[in-house]
Amino acid sequence: MADEQQTPEKDDSQARAIGERFHKTLDSQGYSFQFAAIEKLQECFGHNGLWELHVSEFPVVAGKFDARIDFVLYARTMGFYLACECKRANPRMKHWCFVQAPFVRRNAVAEHLMVDRIELWYAEASATNPRGGVVSCAKLNAIDNVYHLGFEEKDGKEKGDPHGGGGRNAIEDAAFQACKGANGLLTVLRGLQRQVNPRYETDKEHYFVMPTIFTTANLWACDTNLSAADLSTGEIPADARQQIRKVDWLFYQYPLSPAVKHDLDEAPGDTDELGKILDNRFRRTIGVVGPDGIEEYLQLLSSYIQ
Repeated sequence: MADEQQTPEKDDSQARAIGERFHKTLDSQGYSFQFAAIEKLQECFGHNGLWELHVSEFPVVAGKFDARIDFVLYARTMGFYLACECKRANPRMKHWCFVQAPFVRRNAVAEHLMVDRIELWYAEASATNPRGGVVSCAKLNAIDNVYHLGFEEKDGKEKGDPHGGGGRNAIEDAAFQACKGANGLLTVLRGLQRQVNPRYETDKEHYFVMPTIFTTANLWACDTNLSAADLSTGEIPADARQQIRKVDWLFYQYPLSPAVKHDLDEAPGDTDELGKILDNRFRRTIGVVGPDGIEEYLQLLSSYIQ
């Protein structure tokens, strides 16, 4: 039997069906959200001239992992990079809830913006290729709106997304991916050629790198004191539970895995106790930004780093 011939009507029907599935794939894999976030950021640059959008889908290697940074923002006057990860939350698990840990390390006083700082030095002021470089943790200004633990909660009204978007552990996955991007970017900066400006001759330069997550999730913050839990049940009594509140963005203090760390030289720092090692080598601040917090986050972050 001869193959049934295609007609314009059947071609159109097939194209519509394939196109619908293709657009669902783009949505579920997060690309639609990624480029919508980029568009919003470009609108914000008109109100905040500090930031520039540099690249998207930038490939890097961090520790034992290959990765691609969804996009990179740069504050040129500060030498400050944001390695940005976009995370479209599964509609079924779209509530990301965060709480503070009552204890992180010995002798901790206040939480600071903790980011990687890479210092490069050159044979002479006119040199363009770095001769060497070292990475350290830069503790910048003290920060509020900072949390240590994050978990996803269900939305009973929404159906799950069978493709992409994640579910449980979506926060951990996004934080891990963002840190891979940031550590990979440090390696790229180590080999970056510079443009020498004769008016500002120097044989040293430095850059800061911070991971940031942009997400479709609803962000919630809770001020419950976890140490108020009953030791016999491990549960927090009802009268000690604080009402959670919705926020547009927050800072997430994240202890990154050694497996994702860069392999660059690190400044010696204080290594006489575990708390100092935790801060110097592993704990880094991640910005977590919801769909309504993009402009405010950039404005406040700008004030923290200037």
